[in-house]
Amino acid sequence: MEDFLKMDIFFAAATVVMVVLGSLLAVVLIRAIRILGNIERISENVVQETARLRGDIDKIRARIGSFIQRFFRKRK
Repeated sequence: MEDFLKMDIFFAAATVVMVVLGSLLAVVLIRAIRILGNIERISENVVQETARLRGDIDKIRARIGSFIQRFFRKRK
């Protein structure tokens, strides 16, 4: 009978440990999903800002090019 009592104590302790580990794993997974969601939003913002920056650089290039052309036209 003592063996059965030892088995019951072991299974009860193992069950408690598994519930605690499962809960911790669930918390970690939820945090990881939130972090990945934030990273996705940040990367979308970076893509949008990069596109805007490219447009601004294209405008600056066009202005510099037209300035240089006007500068050399006046000298001729």
